[in-house]
Amino acid sequence: MRKVHFYLNYPDAKNIIVCGDIHGEFNTLVNKLCVQYRMTDTVLIVAGDCGFGFHKPGPNLACNFYWDNEPPVFDDVMLETVGKKYSVDTVISHTAPSFCELKSKSMLEKFAEYDPTLLEDVQKERSTMDKIFNRLIGDGHPLDNWLYGHFHQSKNEVIDGVHFRMLDIMEISPVV
Repeated sequence: MRKVHFYLNYPDAKNIIVCGDIHGEFNTLVNKLCVQYRMTDTVLIVAGDCGFGFHKPGPNLACNFYWDNEPPVFDDVMLETVGKKYSVDTVISHTAPSFCELKSKSMLEKFAEYDPTLLEDVQKERSTMDKIFNRLIGDGHPLDNWLYGHFHQSKNEVIDGVHFRMLDIMEISPVV
């Protein structure tokens, strides 16, 4: 499979915000940002489930709780290339390293009844985030912030000098 990398530039954007899972509630999100908070000139990054590709269990329907063909990837060459050109101070991802909250797997166990590889897949995803974190720190990047969705809860914690922010459903946070 060919990897495609692209970069976006928004010179007129005055703000960058991150949101947790939205589960297809685009109208609610737009109302919150544009009507309730009157945001303009803002780039929004959804660090969680947008609502694409998920089906409710039922006759003749697959029950996907995640996109099994799109796991996070540790790309050593890409991290080296990025490190030569940029200093990484913020990471925005769907999941987080294993040492961050949410550590309990109790919510996953009910979903694992429908997906026998779910717990193993989640462990692999978080292990990949561990590798990315360790690589960034090891390469001397000034990592200050890591924002993530996925766990449907809100939590702020500082670990090894990095502010980890778990975003709840529809929770928004500025990138500082």
